[in-house]
Amino acid sequence: HYKDSRQVLDKIRDDALEEISKALRTAPPDIIIENPEPVLTAVSAFIGKDRSYYRMLVSVIGVGGLLKEIRGIITEYLGQAECVRNAEDRATTACRLDFIIAGISVFYYDVVTGASPISLEAAPSFLSGIIKTIVRN
Repeated sequence: HYKDSRQVLDKIRDDALEEISKALRTAPPDIIIENPEPVLTAVSAFIGKDRSYYRMLVSVIGVGGLLKEIRGIITEYLGQAECVRNAEDRATTACRLDFIIAGISVFYYDVVTGASPISLEAAPSFLSGIIKTIVRN
């Protein structure tokens, strides 16, 4: 029922972005910033269901646009956190948040493509530790 392969890819991309959105909505933004590991575990589980499928997806549709969309979804949701909205230095807080989100996005891309020495299973704990360090400082 799709006109061409582009429509199929768009549907796959939209489904993947929806799964990421669902994972985010499992907890309020402030809770995710304090403890991102449960959400990262959900993202890893989602990718782990068919890693080769997502590897193919990013190779076909291109990584730039996809990462930009993922970053936008995460930034919009986490930007609602009180600790972000009420920060004294909003510019610095926004930059730190963007740095974290960009790092997570690229990290998962590297995991999916096999370029990361960290496994998909170890990613949530590994990333959570880094995020907590950045947030605390």
